[in-house]
Amino acid sequence: MAKIKGIFKRRYSLDTIIDGSLTLNKESRTLEKNGVKLDLTGKKYELLLLLMENAIKYGDGHSIEIEISEEEGYRLVSVKNSGCTLSDMELPHIFDSFWRGSNSQNVPGSGLGLSICRRLANKIGGEIFAETDEEWFQVTVLFCMAGISI
Repeated sequence: MAKIKGIFKRRYSLDTIIDGSLTLNKESRTLEKNGVKLDLTGKKYELLLLLMENAIKYGDGHSIEIEISEEEGYRLVSVKNSGCTLSDMELPHIFDSFWRGSNSQNVPGSGLGLSICRRLANKIGGEIFAETDEEWFQVTVLFCMAGISI
């Protein structure tokens, strides 16, 4: 079982984050929701774990949601957490190496997590972007399906 240790000094498993409408098959490493299936082997699995760790570290601990969808031949995986305190001015920098936001003052880290996520997404031919509002922070990875290029 994949586990993530967050700043809350307890372990989170994928089972505690993934709700009943989202299915993780640990043996085949696939994620499925509403008939949309995503293979999470290799770098995709590592990418999802890093995004969940980021949500645990920098969210308020109330809610983390994972969504999977399919649009125009692409698969999208979003990790969304409550308790976002980043400003719109900070958002363009979150994928920069060693950059840490104003919400990281009391959180240990080096500023590499989302930078590594971007590199992993690029290595597997995907794209990554983030958005925020007053309550939520969401990172979405866009994966190409076979025969389609970004």
